[in-house]
Amino acid sequence: MSDSEAEQWCQQNNWTEPRQLELGIWVAFPPGGFIETPLPMQGQRSKAKPVEYLLEMVLVAIVSAAMIAIAVIMSPCFIEPIVNRRRTNC
Repeated sequence: MSDSEAEQWCQQNNWTEPRQLELGIWVAFPPGGFIETPLPMQGQRSKAKPVEYLLEMVLVAIVSAAMIAIAVIMSPCFIEPIVNRRRTNC
């Protein structure tokens, strides 16, 4: 939703002082209200950023795979002493 669309919607519905938050959500003061409220969904279109979301998902997948690999590689260092200790106690 552009600035002019938000202002036009607010004028038609008696909302005042529209502004856009960092997340792309438009807020304004409803008629008789004293707290900023997000514009109703029929008057608002969110900005889709599929490339950014895809990059975030790929980054999370890479970091997760790296953490799993580190855990698998290091697990014998911690499991073997515990198993050996259990064997000697039996």
